[in-house]
Amino acid sequence: MTTQLDAVRERLGGRRRVRPGPPHVIGVVSGRGGSGTSMVAALLAIRSARAGLRVLLVDADPLIDVQRVWLGLGRRSAWDEQEFRQRGAESLVTQVFGGLELLSLGGSDSTELEPRVLMRRVPSIFAERDIVIVDAGTRLQSLERCFDLKVGSLLVVSDAEAIGLASTHALLKAIALRSDLSASVLFNRVDRESARAGESVLRDGGRRFMGFEPSAVGYLPEDTGVSERMAGGAALPECLVESSLPELAAGVMPNLRPWAHA
Repeated sequence: MTTQLDAVRERLGGRRRVRPGPPHVIGVVSGRGGSGTSMVAALLAIRSARAGLRVLLVDADPLIDVQRVWLGLGRRSAWDEQEFRQRGAESLVTQVFGGLELLSLGGSDSTELEPRVLMRRVPSIFAERDIVIVDAGTRLQSLERCFDLKVGSLLVVSDAEAIGLASTHALLKAIALRSDLSASVLFNRVDRESARAGESVLRDGGRRFMGFEPSAVGYLPEDTGVSERMAGGAALPECLVESSLPELAAGVMPNLRPWAHA
């Protein structure tokens, strides 16, 4: 049966569809700023590292290196252009703790290399890790980052407010139109009832306007303790010591590749 998406693709003149990359590379995206994309990406990476995996967290924002600050590494002062040309993407990797490593593209505006050129060189080191979590940011630009970084599946972070749900719906539609990537929705900083209501809205909109129902993989509640400790200057791993958020994030993992196919 021809769906609305098929009709739109036909009108677009056979616009390219991006093939999924390695299944162990997961892009975390959002259709709206402030939804908690970076926090969710960090939670998945930290929890995976605690489970004994070698994890690479990629902060794909070329201008802001928020993950470096959150993980207690401080902002990058400058890029070592010569080292990057000699060693490639490995020169950008910083050890955080245990099996967790960070590759931050923040500050790339200070180099002669275009941000997308940098991103396209990064996937060459992914095979050395058990799993890669990409903090791809928000809005449609985040999809280009995911395509350049060859992610294998997408986790779309959403709130349950009307504006957030509309932004998530638009992003899911853009993903379906432009790629074959597997996308799932995680509701962030909401309670169970709000998550269920938001999921119902997205499913109804998907059936009516996209020809399929988006897949939701759960929700994460607000943890004010973590927010307060981070506001006080503590690094994120330290803030999560007494928090249930990492374990709740672990509950999302079985529904994402590679765990779903392990």
